Amino acid sequence: MFTTCASSVHPAPACAAAAAAMAWLRNWAHALHAAVAPNGVQVGHVAIGAAIGSEPQAIPDAIGPLYWELHTHRHEIEKVYLLDVAEWVVR
Repeated sequence: MFTTCASSVHPAPACAAAAAAMAWLRNWAHALHAAVAPNGVQVGHVAIGAAIGSEPQAIPDAIGPLYWELHTHRHEIEKVYLLDVAEWVVR
């Protein structure tokens, strides 16, 4: 399982330098999943677009189930947790 900021999926100008590296990691996770899934190995990616603990909805109990869903739904590779994107990009 890989975790990045949501700017790897939804580019944010304020995070451009880090977002480029995270987008590369996301792409690599997708390619790795395609290569190893036929052997029964799962690769997953969760992108988080929230300041964990700083916002009422951005708590581990809200984000954690995404990892479990990827683990139990092995045909999926990615989950994205986004709060209000406009708010998140401004911060």
